[in-house]
Amino acid sequence: MNDTNLRSDPSLALPAVVITGGTEGIGRALAEEFARDGHNLVLVARDKAKLDRTAAELASAYAVEVKVTAQDLTTAEGCAGVEQAVRGFGFYADVLVNNAGVMASGFFQDADPAAMRRMIDLDVRAVVDLTSRFLPGMLARGRGGVLNVVIHGGFHAGAVSGGLCRVQGLRAVFLQGARLRDHGAPG
Repeated sequence: MNDTNLRSDPSLALPAVVITGGTEGIGRALAEEFARDGHNLVLVARDKAKLDRTAAELASAYAVEVKVTAQDLTTAEGCAGVEQAVRGFGFYADVLVNNAGVMASGFFQDADPAAMRRMIDLDVRAVVDLTSRFLPGMLARGRGGVLNVVIHGGFHAGAVSGGLCRVQGLRAVFLQGARLRDHGAPG
């Protein structure tokens, strides 16, 4: 399911910027910038207390609505929960910021396989899942955008951080491979 139907009746919902990992670091900085520019926000992370605190701070500083949803994006249910929450708040995703991610260090052969699967689920699968949920509506409305945050290491695999770099590299490859044709351009 996606929000494609909102093209015909935009009064059904209000635009919002959906930011994964929006309580700390780059995600928090982006939330601040979007709020400063007057965009409503939906912040996504696992820690409900941090989400609530961040939402209160942003809502009091800027005249925007800031909603939160605590979801585990390493699961398909968590990604579906984001989409359901956005709709439930009366919003549609005008911009999706795929920022949530985990880091690991050490040699690949020493890594815990379950931890590596969680890293791949969050850093790659959730990006593809959320993008596939929200991008069709953006295209149908003729506006919107997806911002995928990739660490610099995603382009350069190192010996000690090789697992992380390669996972972030997959996110970068998705970005390059998922190039979208501009609706006004041939192709």
